Amino acid sequence: MLAHIMRILLATEGGERGTKDLRLLNSITSAGGHDIDIAYVQEVEDEMPSKHYEIAKETQKKKGVAEPGAERKTVLDQMSVVADEEGMEVGRIGLKGDPAKQILKRVRKGDYDLVSLGSGGRGIFTKEILGFVANRVIKESPTSILVMKGEQEKCERVLVCTKGGAESLEVFEFAGRLLSGGDFEVTTLYVGEPFPRLQGYMETVEEDIQQVVEDFRPPGEPYIEKGVEKLKGYGLDSERKVREGDFQEQVLEEAGGGNYDLVVLGSHVLSDWFEKYWKDDRTVPIVRDLEQSFLLFRE
Repeated sequence: MLAHIMRILLATEGGERGTKDLRLLNSITSAGGHDIDIAYVQEVEDEMPSKHYEIAKETQKKKGVAEPGAERKTVLDQMSVVADEEGMEVGRIGLKGDPAKQILKRVRKGDYDLVSLGSGGRGIFTKEILGFVANRVIKESPTSILVMKGEQEKCERVLVCTKGGAESLEVFEFAGRLLSGGDFEVTTLYVGEPFPRLQGYMETVEEDIQQVVEDFRPPGEPYIEKGVEKLKGYGLDSERKVREGDFQEQVLEEAGGGNYDLVVLGSHVLSDWFEKYWKDDRTVPIVRDLEQSFLLFRE
């Protein structure tokens, strides 16, 4: 297998939602020739209280996903038809039981580089914005996660976000491998601490100009330059943007105004929030509030 080829597990929800997710995943990965398995977890009606089962059935109908308890072969047959239409060669994995538990078990067993799933959330709990299953997979997955939101079936514009630092180079490398050879408009966003201003300069012009240049050079810029070169190595040109201030606010502002289809983040930029926001099974705000699909790279 080529070095850039990834093993990807798509945990499908089936139905119209599952079809959109599969087409979006194909749009993201098709140029790279990645190895993709489609997994569907059949929920067990006998293990649910009848009231919960009926609630899940009605909710998932509204979300456009397969009904709880739908036969594995039926759903996978439907998804295989879509994969054939998209020109995808995929493996099929039928599972049974608790969706989050079964997905995580398969991820750990299958040596995958990436697990992909929809944000609607299968299972009987639907109060979470990302869905109970997506929340748990993000929290516990040992590998990187691609969560697909919205209605788009094609990826054209990608935003790669970083605070700089050595950890960011792994994010660039992973994004390059995943998107390798694709026709994407890639933007790299560096969010740094507020820059120094001009107060106190210009007493001695030559020395002050040199100091201004040094002070206004973002401290993470060397890593951004290396990251951009990594992307180029995978055939991806990128536009560079720099913002200063709170990372979460700046990413959400850029993502909201830039018409992006996919936002790429490293989990190291979220580490300060993990314990606080997942203590009660809530989602980290930046992940929760993004309107676009997102890739969370796990170091």
